[in-house]
Amino acid sequence: HQQGEDGGFREDQEHLRTVIQVEELLNTMREEYDYRGFDDEFQELDAKLWGVRESRRRMKRLLNKAKFLKWRFDTKRWWQEAEAYAKYRNSTMFAEFGVSSANESEYLQTMGQDFLSQLSPPPPPASP
Repeated sequence: HQQGEDGGFREDQEHLRTVIQVEELLNTMREEYDYRGFDDEFQELDAKLWGVRESRRRMKRLLNKAKFLKWRFDTKRWWQEAEAYAKYRNSTMFAEFGVSSANESEYLQTMGQDFLSQLSPPPPPASP
């Protein structure tokens, strides 16, 4: 394998894994939530319009943004399904799941911070 433009074979493999993860997340969000908000940014980064190094750095950041947004969509969907289930059972969210609809935003904020802390931080920008 020939060495990549900005580094070695390992960096190329890591970038390829990142691109595949981003594509899978974007496909899932398109199919499940009809969300296409990151498509243009992905195409721009995939075309390396910012240069190889900067595009790779930004692609890692896009991966984190996509993971977080998908988590938000999934959580919102769970909350809606849980509320419908509790209503169907003529019950409450608290009785069924130990959570209250009144606490939804507080719950999302706390869980969102926990989720964000698990994401890998993007590498610092390359020095010129």
